[in-house]
Parts: sequence; C-alpha cells; structure tokens
Amino acid sequence: MSHILFVGIDVSSKNNVVCCLPEGDTAKSISRFTVPNDEPGVLALQERILALMQKHHLSHIRFGLEATGCYSSHLARYLESVLSFAPYEHSVYVFNPSLIKAFKKTHFLDAPKTTG
Repeated sequence: MSHILFVGIDVSSKNNVVCCLPEGDTAKSISRFTVPNDEPGVLALQERILALMQKHHLSHIRFGLEATGCYSSHLARYLESVLSFAPYEHSVYVFNPSLIKAFKKTHFLDAPKTTG
C-alpha cells in the first residue's frame, strides 16, 4: 500500500501546474490540475491535496518544484511554513533546473514543457 503522495509543481508567474503521483505507481497520476500563482490559487491547491490524501488513505506529502527565482521561493515557503496539511506529514523540495534537465535527458522524458 502506498503512503506517500508526490506532488510535482511546475511554477510560472501566472500559474502552478500540479501533477500528483502515489508512491510506487509513478506511471499513473491520480490528479493533474492548474491553479493561479496567487494566494487563492495556493489555498485551492491545499484543499485539493488534502482531499486526495483522505480519498487515497495516504499519510505523507512530498512537494517538488523547480527553482524559478521568486516564483518558486515564495510558493515553497508558503507550502512549508504557512499552510497546514495536518494531520499529514509533508516536506518541500526545490530542485536546481539543471538537475531536472539532466534527469529528463537520462530518462528519455521528451514530454513538452508546459506553458503558462
């Protein structure tokens, strides 16, 4: 049984594109959605993540986003320190864009970059 929800967020100035994958079944997302990159959008993201956690009986959330200057740093801080995901344990990881690019190249992930 999976326990972790991996939440990948592609951050841009206007929107956050979110993909949610349960532990162990990385080929099949359980949710994909876009929210505005503002406070109401982040609150909507929180609500949707909490609903997924409850629906799929998960216990841990791992957020991952690419470092995109002020857009990702503000979102990361909000996810880590402002929003509550109780009773679920959560962590936020911000990745260097060069690591993301190398990972995609190594794993033949040729999907087009999202726009927004």
